[in-house]
Amino acid sequence: MLIKLGAKLFPTYQRILAAPDVNDREKSGIFWALQSVKGDRSPFLDHAVSALAVRDAGLQHAAVCLLKQIGTPRESAPVVALLWDTHRVTKNLAASTLGAIGDRRTVDALQIWLNVPANQQDRELFDHITKCRNDLFDRLERERKAPPAKK
Repeated sequence: MLIKLGAKLFPTYQRILAAPDVNDREKSGIFWALQSVKGDRSPFLDHAVSALAVRDAGLQHAAVCLLKQIGTPRESAPVVALLWDTHRVTKNLAASTLGAIGDRRTVDALQIWLNVPANQQDRELFDHITKCRNDLFDRLERERKAPPAKK
């Protein structure tokens, strides 16, 4: 029902996210709903970035997944920090998001993580982050080589 109402609920979502008594579960629900809604979701960028700093994995996951859809390289730094989280799922989601929104500096940040010997112990996670770095590098190369857009 909420998803069908789409962007009409954006002002309500903004008020809820700004409310001092909103809880992490309510914020997570809004971030999950926003992933299925069309429209300009950029007004929710700051809320999603702020949610990354909350010590609730469910909220972090909802926020980082939303950032994968609407984020820009500007939001990459706080997502990079999640690569050092203790939760494997959080690291996995962060790497996927960085692959989608990152820039050249993000490639370097992912490489730094990959260079740490302790991070090479979990082979599956290491391979996933390597793939995200490679995919990001390839995307950036394609964008660099693409002809300029016509105006």
